[in-house]
Amino acid sequence: MKMIDEAGQVWHRLWSMRLMILTTIYTSAAGAWALLPPDWQPHLSEGAKAILAGIGVALPAIAAVSRVVAQPRLAADKQARQSADQAGA
Repeated sequence: MKMIDEAGQVWHRLWSMRLMILTTIYTSAAGAWALLPPDWQPHLSEGAKAILAGIGVALPAIAAVSRVVAQPRLAADKQARQSADQAGA
């Protein structure tokens, strides 16, 4: 496995990482909600449950798609850093 260049410096700017962090938070909250005793769980309509389930399915799918989408600003920032490094060397 080969990591992308400068992954440690740009991971927080990658949309796939942002979406996967959001997915982790969302699924953790869903898991915690499911573990609540039934009388503590708020009453949600079936429509609301379907929407929440749809969000749970959509988030990781969007994150997967965003992984293959080019992010031009990252490439421009990388070129700017390389130019600055070369000018300083």
